[in-house]
Amino acid sequence: MRKKFIFAAAFFLLTFAGIHADDQSMNNWKPMKGSSQQPDGSIQLVLNRHRKNFSDGGVTQTLRNPKAGWYEVGIQVKGNNLTALSQWKQKKKADGTFIYRTKLHPLKKQIPDWESYKFVFDIPEEIVYAYVLCAVRTPVDNPNGTALVKEVYLKPSAKPAEKPVKKPVKKPAAKPASQANSNQPPAAVIEDYLNQITAAIPKSHPRLMYSPEIIARMKRMAASPEIAPYVRKLETRTEKSYQQLLTILAKDDGLGEKEPAGRRYHPLGEWGKTVGAAAILYRIKGEKKWADMGIDLLKKLTPWYNRRFKLGRAVSWYGFSRVLAVLAWDWLYDVMSPADRDAIAKEMIAHCKWLADYKFVSKLSPNGEGLNSPGSGFYSARCILPWYAGIAYYGEGYDDAFVQKELKEGLTGHLTMLTIRNEMAGDDGGSINSSPGYCYGTYNNVEFWFFISWNALTGKSIADNFQQMKLFPFWLTYTIFKGIDNLPYDFGTGGSWHIDNVFLAQLCYHALFRNFYSGPVCDLSDAIQAARPIRGWNHFDFLIYESPFYLFFDRTNPNPKIDPAFYQKLPKGYFFENLGQTYMHSGWTGKDTHVMFTCGSKSPSHKAQDENNFVIYKGGFLALSSGTRTADFTPEGRALYYAHDNNYKATSIANNVILIRMEEEKFKGWRIDPKKVGNHEGMNKSIGGIVRAFETNPDFTYIAGDSTACYNPGKAKQVVRQFLMIYPDLFVIYDTVKSVKADQKKTWQLHTQEEPVVKGDTFEVVQREGRLISRTLLPEKAQLVKIGGPGKEFWSDGKNYPLGPHLEKNIAAARKKGYDAPLWGAWRMFITDPAAKTDNAFLHVIQVGLKKEFTKMIPTRLVREKGMEGAHFVYNDVEYTILFDPAKIPAGRIKAVKNGRILYDRPFTEQVQKQRAADYLK
Repeated sequence: MRKKFIFAAAFFLLTFAGIHADDQSMNNWKPMKGSSQQPDGSIQLVLNRHRKNFSDGGVTQTLRNPKAGWYEVGIQVKGNNLTALSQWKQKKKADGTFIYRTKLHPLKKQIPDWESYKFVFDIPEEIVYAYVLCAVRTPVDNPNGTALVKEVYLKPSAKPAEKPVKKPVKKPAAKPASQANSNQPPAAVIEDYLNQITAAIPKSHPRLMYSPEIIARMKRMAASPEIAPYVRKLETRTEKSYQQLLTILAKDDGLGEKEPAGRRYHPLGEWGKTVGAAAILYRIKGEKKWADMGIDLLKKLTPWYNRRFKLGRAVSWYGFSRVLAVLAWDWLYDVMSPADRDAIAKEMIAHCKWLADYKFVSKLSPNGEGLNSPGSGFYSARCILPWYAGIAYYGEGYDDAFVQKELKEGLTGHLTMLTIRNEMAGDDGGSINSSPGYCYGTYNNVEFWFFISWNALTGKSIADNFQQMKLFPFWLTYTIFKGIDNLPYDFGTGGSWHIDNVFLAQLCYHALFRNFYSGPVCDLSDAIQAARPIRGWNHFDFLIYESPFYLFFDRTNPNPKIDPAFYQKLPKGYFFENLGQTYMHSGWTGKDTHVMFTCGSKSPSHKAQDENNFVIYKGGFLALSSGTRTADFTPEGRALYYAHDNNYKATSIANNVILIRMEEEKFKGWRIDPKKVGNHEGMNKSIGGIVRAFETNPDFTYIAGDSTACYNPGKAKQVVRQFLMIYPDLFVIYDTVKSVKADQKKTWQLHTQEEPVVKGDTFEVVQREGRLISRTLLPEKAQLVKIGGPGKEFWSDGKNYPLGPHLEKNIAAARKKGYDAPLWGAWRMFITDPAAKTDNAFLHVIQVGLKKEFTKMIPTRLVREKGMEGAHFVYNDVEYTILFDPAKIPAGRIKAVKNGRILYDRPFTEQVQKQRAADYLK
């Protein structure tokens, strides 16, 4: 977040006409209003003021008809909560024009003793009047500061020595903001797409999501026995919502002096869903009451958008409702009066202009107005509305130049978004980030709305140009697993909420999938839809809930099935290289072991500082990522959440990774108090990890992750994790950590939901029906300490960062459904080496199992051979010797012998095994 300052008091009129050029007294400097002279002759400035009253606290000086030349201003300052000292000059030329200049001295937060500062500036020959201000600044988040000034002077000065002229380095011209993304398609490609769409936009309306064939199909479907009941549901819901909106508008329109505490969004912000439904019902039913309802809402509430913005208040984090408002104008075009049509259109275009102002929207974003980019969700009104407004208002005479610009900006943004997602999917599948709840929630609506709008006008499928995106269900196949209770789960990492980790398949996505894609992956998409437990609803209900026009684009398989043999041919381990996720499944049933290892992500979107993290599920979440998001938007709840996120949830300390403590290390967060982040000892970057090696086969999966680049180079020379899963339930984890200084303490950590039990060099944890036992082989004299429990669940740098009480409702709701909640962690194990040294190695053998069957860990011992070190054990009648080479990281070897027969006796690969989803979707 950019640094913000506030000036401290109000401008004060000068009472002196001029000064003597060599006068060094305070007499010719005028303190600003509210200042007071102290016994020692210094001046105390008033620094506390309301943010809206923009002015300065300082001392001023005026010069009339000053001599040309160089001048020096000097001042002594002391006080607290100070951020900067500024010098501001206003110089008036003889022709009446002005020159303004500002110079800034950053200050310490506390200045207990007097410190001197000086500025040098010039006055050209033609200047007839000069005004000089020395002002003190204090931060926005803590304006209650004090400042004293004294020994202020203004005197002639010699011209400052010129700095040596450096040879200029030619830099590439800066790209406009809209073109700054390297994934943006070439200008010629954008122009070609733009020409296709402008040629296809008819002069008549409707235009959005519309073609004569689509309208005819909608009417047929609306009358069919299958869809008619859901059309009636849509009618009932729309009528009810219309009456509710009118009641809300009469009682609390959200335009009063203050927004109630804790209300992030006003309920009127989503009125577009109702007006969009009314417009569509008019087109398919032909009943004028729906048109009247839609027009009434458009007249009442379209101006509301701009009135909210004028008050500096958000409309919504998402843009879909506003798109539906534009769609309603488009679909009701020919039944509105010209006066209503013009008034509504002008209000919407004015709103688009507000949204085009990045600085304005960025100020509203912390309060709930969406601000994202093609490289993230792209669901805000700023992102998606220009495309739809550009189509609807194209050629209508409402500021055509701006509308054409909006159309091109909207098209460019959507094409860039699709290009990024397509490239991220690669030949494996996935989306822009590794959090299913996000890339599988609103993200797919952005894609599908655009696909539908393009097809409606051109008759062509633009989805055909982004075929890698259709591999998304293949990624879901690995990120979803069946739990011990037969419920579908995901691994709860990234931007997940960790309430219960139950995977909620987005039925809209799967119901619409066949509208845009074809091939074997469609069967896989249908099977994932069938995996979601639904109580009382089917996918048609979800279609209505998500968007009123979705109901008429359904082509799903009503009886989704997939051959069980499909899962049997999938590799147990799969590395999704762009998302930086390696999944390992010992099988595909609720009793199997399911693991995710994180390293190598190319996207920072909803990504924690968690490279080399791992999550293990066996009958329960035995090793998990800790912390959670929250929906508590009360002032207290938001403050708790940002403190929790900045200091815990989004940091390394909440994940199963290596910590390195560097005293006085500074970390940054986001939003509230982004710089007030404790020393959580982890990474300072969320991406930058590199997978050095990966291989998988029916017996084991091995991955070597290098997260060195994610740490502060002042503390980390090397951080590499070699992670081996021997199927079905055994893990060998070797971490090599090299620090810059010996006293930079390293910590190996593992997070659990339940309290671990420590016994010598082992610890054990039970969660639900699963058990995990871990043995530390290195360091040989390791210290095993558990942290957590009430008051220390989210402990970081000597402080707990709790969550607000709001989430208790979510926990209760999840438990009422029979879900396991919460799953955001409450305990962790810290393993450290008591000896201070730069080079450390951690070696752990972990075994998991169902608690009724697995009660004792297999014997394991530390072995060293030919400069290598590792573990020896017998597991499932196979004798293993796993070795790692600390002198050649990440090298190692595996030897496995069963009944005298050598199964493996070779080095681990130093390559990344290539995989392609297409090889398994035949």
